[in-house]
Amino acid sequence: IISTILNFEDITELDEGGYGRVFKARKKLESKYYAVKKVKFHESDAKREVTALAELEHLNIVRYYSSWTDKSFECDTQKIICSSSGEDTSQYLYIQMELCEKGTLADWLEKPAKDKLVPLRLFYQTAKGVEYIHSKNLIHRDLKPQNIFLADEKTVKIGDFGLVTTNIIDEKPSCRTENRGTKTYMSLEQLQNKQEYDHKVDIFSLGLILFECLWVYTAMEKRKEWQNIRRGKFIPKFLEQYPEESLLIRKMLSDDAQKRPEASQIAEEIEKYLHGQTYPLKTI
Repeated sequence: IISTILNFEDITELDEGGYGRVFKARKKLESKYYAVKKVKFHESDAKREVTALAELEHLNIVRYYSSWTDKSFECDTQKIICSSSGEDTSQYLYIQMELCEKGTLADWLEKPAKDKLVPLRLFYQTAKGVEYIHSKNLIHRDLKPQNIFLADEKTVKIGDFGLVTTNIIDEKPSCRTENRGTKTYMSLEQLQNKQEYDHKVDIFSLGLILFECLWVYTAMEKRKEWQNIRRGKFIPKFLEQYPEESLLIRKMLSDDAQKRPEASQIAEEIEKYLHGQTYPLKTI
């Protein structure tokens, strides 16, 4: 059965950005809701994202179901009728994915939990998802709280694989397109437009995410302190409250990519802490 947007009904837009648009839609034959991502079709980029999604099957990664190319469409939300748009003849890629309706980690962090173990559990799941991505020889390249989704109050899933790329080609770091990702979460080697880097760019982003899971800043405070945070320079209150975590985050934010720990090591350290042990840190 060939999938098209006409196989869906009750379509509402969830989000729109430079990547495209995301809709919530119910598949007619199943009466089940999915997220459907619509992006301008560029063959190489489209193939990369879809190929990566099809290979990934993990509890902490947004599940992929199907994809297809088609023209744009218009929806009458009152009558819930969709039809091809006559004005736009461009081809679009549609990706049918698992729907996560509890928002993003960025939304969740705006209402921080009093118990620090709660965000650490969510971060642990994120680290496990990244560990799995890296085990498939892939680099996400755009990890940030906005791309981590909540399936429910206790489960996060990594999404938005539009910038995913392979990690190694012929046992050497593969050449990269410059300035891919979100600059505020990019590693130093990405910002310097180095064309050779590996999966450790994701670890840098994870370090910033871990900091945000532990410390709440207003938007103004974040703008003021973010560059210091990226350099591992934390305010005294944070160092006092999170001495072990500070050490771990600094390792993750190291300018030397090879000194950053692996996602598997990070997940292991967080898991030990969640089970009542301290961070040994000597293992990474």
